[in-house]
Amino acid sequence: MITSLTRRELRDLITKTWHGRLTPTEFLQRIYDLDALPSNDDRWQTYREDIEQHAERHEDWVPGWIFLDERL
Repeated sequence: MITSLTRRELRDLITKTWHGRLTPTEFLQRIYDLDALPSNDDRWQTYREDIEQHAERHEDWVPGWIFLDERL
């Protein structure tokens, strides 16, 4: 029988991302003050809102967007 911990570890290995188990917002918030950075989308005020909208809800940013964004 595979334990829930082992299942989680296997899932993480298979679906490994740059932000690990955290959301992109959770990961980047540990490094940057996302609420102090501006949004590039007129609908939002902060970078945090940009990330939540485009990288988490809709996933419409290109893969690797974190390495292309000049705000970081």
